[in-house]
Amino acid sequence: MEKHMLVITAANGPDALARVSGLLAARGVEVKSIAGAPAVNRKLYRIRVVVFGTESRIGQIAKQIHKLVDTIKVTDVTGNRKRDSRRVLGWRTQGGPASV
Repeated sequence: MEKHMLVITAANGPDALARVSGLLAARGVEVKSIAGAPAVNRKLYRIRVVVFGTESRIGQIAKQIHKLVDTIKVTDVTGNRKRDSRRVLGWRTQGGPASV
């Protein structure tokens, strides 16, 4: 099993994170971490999920997440290790680049 990072863009609402986490739990997906925050555009919500699974299984999960009512985009950014996770989520940070 491989580790994958999915970035989900959804309409900002009180249940955006709950819908995604509920779907992952119902499918029995092993979640290492999940975090969400409003994007720079406050009408959108970005969720970062780190999960374990085979490439085909994660692709299947990504398609199921995309079918959720308010989901706009699902991206697997696993291969792009140069991205800072805060930038992927669209979080604003103070004091320049984050030290990881």
